[in-house]
Amino acid sequence: GVSVLEENGGDDMITRARAHVAAQGGDAQALRLCHRLDAQTGGLLLLSKNAAAYAAAYEAFEKRTMDKRYVCRMAGCPSPKEAELHAYLRKDAQNALNKAKEVALAKKAGGDADAGYAVDQITEILGKHATDGGFTLNVNSKKLSAGGKETFNKNGENIALSFDWIADGEATVVLRGVPVARLTTDKVEIVGGKKSLALNPKGEYNTLELRIVADRLFVVSNGESLVANAVLKETVGAVKNPVAGAMELVANSGSINLRNANVCNLPSTPVYTLSDEEKKAGFEILFDGRSLDNWQGNTTGYTPDNGTIFVTANYGGSGNLYTKKKYSDFVYRFDFRYETPGVNNGVGIRTNIGSDAAYDGMEIQILDHDDPIYAGLQPYQMHGSVYGIYVPKHITFKQNTWYTEEIRAVGDRITVTVNGEVITDCNIREACKGHNVAPDGGENNPYTVDHKNHPGLFNKDGYVSFCGHGAGVRFRNIRILDLSKNATKTVKKTTKRK
Repeated sequence: GVSVLEENGGDDMITRARAHVAAQGGDAQALRLCHRLDAQTGGLLLLSKNAAAYAAAYEAFEKRTMDKRYVCRMAGCPSPKEAELHAYLRKDAQNALNKAKEVALAKKAGGDADAGYAVDQITEILGKHATDGGFTLNVNSKKLSAGGKETFNKNGENIALSFDWIADGEATVVLRGVPVARLTTDKVEIVGGKKSLALNPKGEYNTLELRIVADRLFVVSNGESLVANAVLKETVGAVKNPVAGAMELVANSGSINLRNANVCNLPSTPVYTLSDEEKKAGFEILFDGRSLDNWQGNTTGYTPDNGTIFVTANYGGSGNLYTKKKYSDFVYRFDFRYETPGVNNGVGIRTNIGSDAAYDGMEIQILDHDDPIYAGLQPYQMHGSVYGIYVPKHITFKQNTWYTEEIRAVGDRITVTVNGEVITDCNIREACKGHNVAPDGGENNPYTVDHKNHPGLFNKDGYVSFCGHGAGVRFRNIRILDLSKNATKTVKKTTKRK
């Protein structure tokens, strides 16, 4: 019964928490409420220690990317043992956000600098909420006979969907016009029959939860994951990853009883397009924000997320991400952002699948090199280095800040530019005096700065890759200009036909 809200002269949970933090020597005034289970009194509270954590948690709850599991413990057995509760799952989110904005504006007017940051964050979320729609509920039971269907969205893009069901025949869940899950009398399975789960005991309703965002599919049946972070096209055998389409439940045979259908239209995925200058030059987009169709390899650890590629360890996966095409001479451009201190990645060029790009081809280092964990870092390991071959100019990075990088590879010359500043400009053959491997055939190479052999340094062509060394880095706006002779000939022929 202790109030969560701060009250003048009152004893509330926030005041108690701040007193505890102050007793431990922490910054009590920085403590902010991110989430609570109920409207007024105690329960579970999630408090942030600074403004950045508050904004991140708030966004995670709003986008429903926060994994939450609530367990209800009861003393004794209710009577009756089974019943249906027809109630809304949440109050109007837009109204709650507006109230939060009013509070933040009042604090901002009182001189609270952090409150201004909160106002900006809430305003941004409100804008997305207003344009992207919200949560609708269909709590009434509905029976679909063979040939019937329930349309949740006629032409949706990203969506979260859940419903209870029981069938005496077969039905199909369709997302973006693609059949993704088949419901039968004894199981729920991914179309194609690769994965399935058994149902609740006969006569009991089952709960199915589905989410599709960018090119990724998530399916949970009765609380158990069927697929997670699965590439839609590869999982269900579709010809392509559709951008949008019908979201439906279709009864194929017999009948299916549907109830408690919850639909949340999620924000659209930001899409990257080339500038007019890059279009004219002949650049091609390797990642437009929606899918990894132009990539192969570790598509599990590298995940499309809000128009970016996020390197995550949440879904397993290992290894590197490779382009589907090989390149010789090229200009490669992308944006990157460090979101975990000390994060390590790299761009492999002229490399081969399954090999170490630093020695089979080249690895252009991507590294938060000033983090304390790299106190013993060698200069040839810094961000922008041709790993083990050339030492770059040192630059300083900030966490959660976007940087633009260009890698130009023409013959033996490699140039790396970050935010318009050239940090590497070298001739790799001159850098090792032509000895990419030790002349005596030994393991110690006196001509390379790391004194190791780099047998693939002079590869004529190969794949471009992201070298996965851990989670916490984000990429976006990835494009490439092929400068090879074959690509030039193709452009000339195309121009001539016009």
